[in-house]
Amino acid sequence: MNKEIPIRCKGNRYLKYSELKAFQGNLKKMSKENYQKLKASILKHGLIAPIFVWNQKEILDGHGRLLVLKELFKEGYSIKDIPIVDIDAKTRKEAAEILLSINSHFQTIKGEGLYEFMHNFELDFDTMKDYTLPDIDLSHFEASFFEKKEEIEYQSEFKNLSPFEVEEKIKQEIDIAEKIIFQFSGGKDRSYAMIKMLPYCDLRKTEAVYIDTGAEFPDLIVHVMKFCKTIGINLTILKSPKNWHEIYGTKKKFPDVIFRDCIDLLINHPINKYGDTFGKNVLYIRGGMKSQKISRSARKGKSDILQMIAGRYKILNPIYYIDQEKMKEEIKKIPLWPGYAKGFQRTCCWTCPFQKIEHWEAMKKYYPMLWEKMREMALTYEFKYYKGDGFILRFKKYWGETL
Repeated sequence: MNKEIPIRCKGNRYLKYSELKAFQGNLKKMSKENYQKLKASILKHGLIAPIFVWNQKEILDGHGRLLVLKELFKEGYSIKDIPIVDIDAKTRKEAAEILLSINSHFQTIKGEGLYEFMHNFELDFDTMKDYTLPDIDLSHFEASFFEKKEEIEYQSEFKNLSPFEVEEKIKQEIDIAEKIIFQFSGGKDRSYAMIKMLPYCDLRKTEAVYIDTGAEFPDLIVHVMKFCKTIGINLTILKSPKNWHEIYGTKKKFPDVIFRDCIDLLINHPINKYGDTFGKNVLYIRGGMKSQKISRSARKGKSDILQMIAGRYKILNPIYYIDQEKMKEEIKKIPLWPGYAKGFQRTCCWTCPFQKIEHWEAMKKYYPMLWEKMREMALTYEFKYYKGDGFILRFKKYWGETL
């Protein structure tokens, strides 16, 4: 078996490993965890950057890589002559200043930038654990950008309770919350959840939050504002740093059908960031149903009455166990978005490719210009295919017939 470490970079000259000499002394130390990460990186990618040297052989940048190589040699690995880049410095003092400059971080990685970078290059969160990013607290980053469900005691508390007992526990959660945020899309389930729960809420610490993704149907925001005013709840409208078109339009690529990355990028992150401004004891109220499927990026499995997301965000789905038929009858009494009566299935982004044919037909009739734009995107945007995925089959069947 060939155990030679590949070299994937070039230098202005090359030296054998044994010819290189240390320069920095005890300036830096590497933890065992970071040593293992660097070792794994070298084994996976090879040597990906040359060694910077001064005075022909003294190392200004590359001590860590060479330390790992030394241990890999003991394990039977080998490497060819190492690419070198010579750094000009007139004195040893100047060389030391250059070493510090090389190791200085003049730019900062921000959470939003890292999340967008991951999205652009289709990197998952687990990949980030292989790297050391001093600017990023990974646990906080995960909590802010990835709604990963943790197994918690709340679920068992609801499992065998009567409807009355469930209602009482829901009231308790509402009472102890310091801030209550109804995440409101204008849809049926969330409208119903808001009307059912609002009587239990202290309006002084309660508000509805609507996320403008830049791709909603034009009249939806008008309905949301009117609905909130009618029932007497304050409304806040948030926007993601980049809207749907800035994220997906520039790449000409629809959101991932399995991971639904659009949900985290455009909705979860903005509202979680907003909730963080109120402290830790924030209760988000949504309209999750027991039968509702959710994206793999958010949580494995299905929603529950009460969830703790990444140990930080408490999510209440108060209509989780409500009888479906009873709810359908009660929803008829709610002033819903007029689009439902016209054949629209959901209050979603008009750019969403995961819809039913009836939805697109309604869009063709009532929003013909948006339908034409969707038709154009269907021709030119990538739709990632997964084996057994029915969304893409429906998408291609409809837009294929209308192109």
